[in-house]
Amino acid sequence: MNRDAIREQIEALCALPHRGSTTDEERQASEMVADSLKKLGLDVEIERFYSHATWSWVYALMFGGFILASFISAATPFLAFLLALLFLFFNYAEHTTRFEGLGQFLPKRASQNVVARRPSREARAHVVVTCHIDTSRSGLPYSPLLVKHFRSSFISSLVVQGGLALVFLIRMFGGDGFLLDAFQVLATGYLLYGVVVMVDREWRGQYVNGANDNASGVAAMIALAQRFSANPPAALDLWFLANGCEEVGMVGQRHFLLNHAHELPIDRTYFLNIDNVGAGRLRYCTGEGMIKFFPYSPTLVHLARQTARAEAFRDVTPHAYTRAYFDALVPVARGYEALTLISLDEEDQIPNWHWPTDTIENLDPALVKKSADFAEEIVRRLGREIGAAS
Repeated sequence: MNRDAIREQIEALCALPHRGSTTDEERQASEMVADSLKKLGLDVEIERFYSHATWSWVYALMFGGFILASFISAATPFLAFLLALLFLFFNYAEHTTRFEGLGQFLPKRASQNVVARRPSREARAHVVVTCHIDTSRSGLPYSPLLVKHFRSSFISSLVVQGGLALVFLIRMFGGDGFLLDAFQVLATGYLLYGVVVMVDREWRGQYVNGANDNASGVAAMIALAQRFSANPPAALDLWFLANGCEEVGMVGQRHFLLNHAHELPIDRTYFLNIDNVGAGRLRYCTGEGMIKFFPYSPTLVHLARQTARAEAFRDVTPHAYTRAYFDALVPVARGYEALTLISLDEEDQIPNWHWPTDTIENLDPALVKKSADFAEEIVRRLGREIGAAS
């Protein structure tokens, strides 16, 4: 696919008003992607699963748990401390994917993954090229004035939650005083503000069109599928995965591994994730994590570093991502080798992130093509190395 074909693919996806998680529009977009992959002669399946539809209520429940603990702490500080520990665990689970988070208690709706394969009888390893189809709802945390502080706001909420747990523990042993009371009141008020922000996001936020996030990644994935269908690396069994419900906690990627982990040995499987590659400057990530940092594959990072030495990719640089999460977090947290490609502006922000300005007018198809070129070179280098070692 050249730049014009990539733009046409993005335009087709962006012709839908949005692709919100679990919506009919997400389903329609998935069917469009499946049709594009079928035309390339790949084995394609649409795999259904069920998911909650938003992360707003996950955080509202999390913050609400600490608020409830604060209100009961005077009467039963032990129960308040246990409740705080429980919701700290749910916070950890949400941001590492190793355990089920609070989303399991929310109502579920249907979503889907598009899974395509280009098997090889000579394959010595598996490569899964991933992207996500769904788009997010906007909200105050993503406004131009506040989005730069997304990471610091997250850290502040962690400190507040941990601080409240410590306050409850001190109260269990008879501790009291003005400083404890003041911190508890301020911390509870801060989390109550967080609940208001989450409710506001559901009330006033709108699903964004998602040209950059992540029609750009989908188009790059389809471009790779086309190139590898015509000229596949013999040593690799290729998978192409377009996930649903990434925006609500990487739910599609979790279901993919639930369904296919038995086919993908940890020691012979590589995940290459493509997300938000239509604006800014291309980067390859060395790892990710909001609470716990998960380093990415040394092999794939090394290949990305080698690829970046080529003249066409001299401006592609490494980046350690801690602002939010990618679909790659799910496999890397389970021991798989993974890498994410993303484009960021000069302040290391995702341009137009989860905001109504994420439209095709603010997207550069040439950058999407460059991302596909970079990803292709990584995969071909990997294929040559594995083939030579066989």
